[in-house]
Amino acid sequence: MSTTRTASVWGDPSYPAKARVAHWLCTVVKEGNVFTTGEMRNAIPGVAQVDRRMRDLRKQGWVIETYRENGQLKSHERLLQKVGARVWEGS
Repeated sequence: MSTTRTASVWGDPSYPAKARVAHWLCTVVKEGNVFTTGEMRNAIPGVAQVDRRMRDLRKQGWVIETYRENGQLKSHERLLQKVGARVWEGS
């Protein structure tokens, strides 16, 4: 896969939804930062159940906290604590 294609994975609808979500989190949000589910939906439009795709990343080593794990977050906020497997590289 070329570097050019990899640079825009999250904006490329030919990639699987989970890969797009992972790439957006890794390259735009970055570890240690808070994002909202609305921001994620806006960045990756037209993906059904984008929140579910994000949650699926937890099985691959991603640590994404909600207000349940982190009392400082609001209900619509998430904290990208740790990036896990680079699932877009296998797409």
